[in-house]
Amino acid sequence: MKVNTSIVNTRILFVLMGILFMQSTLKAETLTDSNGKDSIPFFEMSLEQLMNVNVTVASELPMTSRESPGILTILTDEEIRKTGAKDLMDVLRLIPGFDFEVDVEGVVGIAVRGNWGHEGKVLMLWDGIELNEDLYSTLQFGGHYPVSQIKRIEIIRGPGSAMYGGNAEYAVINVVTTNNKELNGASADVTYSQMSKTFSQRCVSMNAGKDFGSLHVNYSTYVNESNRSQLSYTDRDGASYDMTNQSGIKTMQQRADLYWKNFSATGFVDNYTVSQRDGYSNIYLRAYPTKFNSYYFISKYDFKLKGFTLTPGIRYKHNQPWSFDQSYPDDNFAPYKASVSRSEYYLNSFYDFSDKLHIISGIKYYNQFAQQLIDTMSFSDGSKTFAVKNYSA
Repeated sequence: MKVNTSIVNTRILFVLMGILFMQSTLKAETLTDSNGKDSIPFFEMSLEQLMNVNVTVASELPMTSRESPGILTILTDEEIRKTGAKDLMDVLRLIPGFDFEVDVEGVVGIAVRGNWGHEGKVLMLWDGIELNEDLYSTLQFGGHYPVSQIKRIEIIRGPGSAMYGGNAEYAVINVVTTNNKELNGASADVTYSQMSKTFSQRCVSMNAGKDFGSLHVNYSTYVNESNRSQLSYTDRDGASYDMTNQSGIKTMQQRADLYWKNFSATGFVDNYTVSQRDGYSNIYLRAYPTKFNSYYFISKYDFKLKGFTLTPGIRYKHNQPWSFDQSYPDDNFAPYKASVSRSEYYLNSFYDFSDKLHIISGIKYYNQFAQQLIDTMSFSDGSKTFAVKNYSA
């Protein structure tokens, strides 16, 4: 029998590339040694240790990747540093099936496995905070999130709606940062990059934490200014403009965390602005800023008894996405400004019968309220406000 050696060599090459790719992208959280101090690097873990790394993205309780009901990918801070990534888009492109495309008004959104997931099909959590805005459920990428503050990224590459609801149809991205009650001290990261005509990125990321007896306090900030490109943009009708200093991104984030015994609270402000001249049907005469201003507050308290935990909590978010309320008579850029608020109250319980049997239950209520803030605008039914109430158990 004649063997085609070129086909065999090609298959061997693909196998080796696959092994190397898995090593570079599917890293696990480090484990502690017998003294609970020194971490074990990924490349020194046994197969059994890799399968026993705890993750939280697929269940309310920490579970190993072997037990978790989903296709999981884990990226650690060590892996992110080694890639040299300075933007979350660069990190998520390491995940098989993840990529990014441009939506309207210069906003970049996410795609998963060839499907456009920008509008309410991919959920992103930032230390438990749902970052999808609540008018169109979109996520905005590009100079938006501080990579230097990320400790671990857990991803469900597939549906997660059974646990997280409608925004998790294609995937769930759970980002765990260094802003927790273990943070003691301060760190800062400064980035500057230059193109030939203008700067590419200049940003500062800082976080700090300190114990005051049984009270622990964190503070973090992220300030970023970027230019997407210095090339010329040409639309489908042949009109073009120079993107130099007309494709800007500005980000201002402030966050504070408080921990006291079993109580925790987080306040988070996220102001993000994209400037562009690409309109729905034509190119504008000037670059317009599209603003995404978001405000979050979450808190919870864990009542712990023997084998039983009862957790009441609240989550609040206020979004003003896709906002620009100015107009010019010589251009056809239409102003838009609306807000949406969501108040959520929940009560979860966890009971451990044994190491193999756990019961998780809970009830939840949320109230969502949206309103148009421009007198001449209304929702599709002609009203100025819109409200939704929901109960679940």
